Amino acid sequence: MLDAWIVFEDGDLVAIAKPVGVPCEAAVDGLGDDLPTRLARFFAQRDGVASTSYLGAHQRLDAATSGVVLYARRREANAGLARQFESGDVIREYVAAVIGWRGGPRVLRHQLGKGDGARLISVAERDARGKPAEAHIRVLAREGERALLLCRVTAGGPLTLRTQLALEHTPVIGDTLYAPISDKTRNALISEDTHNSLISGETSAPPRLLLHARRLALRHPLSGAALDLVAEPPRAFDDWLRRGERLPFDDTAVLCDRLADAREARFGLAQLAGSAEATTAYRLVNEHGDGMPGLAVDVYGEHCVAQLLGEAASAHADAIFDALAALGFAGVYAKYRPRQANVLVDTRRDEIAPKLPVRGVATPAEALLIYEHGLPLEVRLGDGLSTGLFLDQRETRRRVRELARDARVLNLFAYTCAFTAAAVAGGARATVSVDAARDALAWGERNVARARAAAGTSGEDRFVRADVFDALTRLAKSAERFELVIVDPPTYATTRTSRWTSGASWRALTAQCVAVLAPGGRLLASSNDRRLTPAKFRRFVQEGVREAARTPSQVKELPLARDFPPGALRDANLKSLLVTLT
Repeated sequence: MLDAWIVFEDGDLVAIAKPVGVPCEAAVDGLGDDLPTRLARFFAQRDGVASTSYLGAHQRLDAATSGVVLYARRREANAGLARQFESGDVIREYVAAVIGWRGGPRVLRHQLGKGDGARLISVAERDARGKPAEAHIRVLAREGERALLLCRVTAGGPLTLRTQLALEHTPVIGDTLYAPISDKTRNALISEDTHNSLISGETSAPPRLLLHARRLALRHPLSGAALDLVAEPPRAFDDWLRRGERLPFDDTAVLCDRLADAREARFGLAQLAGSAEATTAYRLVNEHGDGMPGLAVDVYGEHCVAQLLGEAASAHADAIFDALAALGFAGVYAKYRPRQANVLVDTRRDEIAPKLPVRGVATPAEALLIYEHGLPLEVRLGDGLSTGLFLDQRETRRRVRELARDARVLNLFAYTCAFTAAAVAGGARATVSVDAARDALAWGERNVARARAAAGTSGEDRFVRADVFDALTRLAKSAERFELVIVDPPTYATTRTSRWTSGASWRALTAQCVAVLAPGGRLLASSNDRRLTPAKFRRFVQEGVREAARTPSQVKELPLARDFPPGALRDANLKSLLVTLT
């Protein structure tokens, strides 16, 4: 929370120019990143605890929408605010970026009702589900097909405005709810020819949802004085109008703006570093999801790792490294990833993954301990393309901790055994970790030993260096069964005895996994194959369960970690299913 965010303040009210990425409502998962919590901390530090006693909300913006938000600081102000908002006396203006708006000013009137999920749909006037939505639209600026619209909402709110613009075939830029890509476009994006350019980051993306609450005009609820609360749109709007959905790397100011937006969206995760549930590793930038295609940035304590995917980001590597260093990291490491996921390269070549940081200083030791919800895990930032930990599985590992108490757990394609360590932290009584790589398993043993020591528990932990498919065949013939099986294979894998390619092969792999599950056991299946849609992945897994002649009582999709937004161009790479058997 910064002084510069305050648009208006007195003893009764406070108006904030909310940045994109900051929630207006209660904190998610107790992260304390919502605006009321941040305001309370700000007032406590500035004025003392007494000033934090009350904040009353009468409007809301979702996290993806920036702009003016007004709070009552005293209960006495609530009645006057509520009366004005409910009667429609408050002037509410938004700026929206769209493509294809024809003509000049007009009034949009619709009857809207609840559709699937969070979407609203147009309904008949007599439909009981419907409520009126009205917005007065005029063009602020135009550049070819691109336009910035000034939208005065007289009935409804930000979501109804997004719906109305979508119904006019001009959805707000970056609106993943109302402008998802079609199946045809999705299939083209994941075709073999297009897939390489998608991986390389050579496609553009909206910088964010380009919707901004520019103005609130109302009367002070106690004094009756006129209030005109204005926060002009951030630079992203003008930049998009001038140059469209361009990559941000050739303009330092634009790049820094997008990094600042990403930082605000991860504020709550950063605050966990000093808590009992310490989390010191998370994703700061997730390519298209943060308007920076071709760039992923991961935080590991005081250091970060920049992954440059393809030529667009690599051509501006120095500007990216400088901008990251300016955020205050002790050191910035770089990884230059190949354009094709199935291209094998020597991942320890210095031109691919420099051993030393490209900015700042190296980690104090080659092996660095980070924490994930209090669980210590070992990473190495200068040892090839991988650091030893896949951060997108953080919340899935937390789910494993919840499921593992007193369970026998099998972790397949275990790599450095982070899932096994999570199971141990959750109270697993026995674990088996299988992987073909000797060094990875040795790393995993250290992770699991730390987890056992931290948990203060005893148990049998076995580490099996073997081809996963051979190991599953042997386990199926034995009497050993597991309450939880975790399978998270790479997209491609080759050993002396088997070759694995993600896709329809999931059927057979699932069947083998299910064969070693105890009655009532659970299978946690994950795929990071960006070519595989969630629907196909679910179908292959369910077909594999049927092939094994087992019956699922529940198949549940696990949510993504919030620091891995997929963006408008595609589904999230990571897909995780929790299958519970009868």
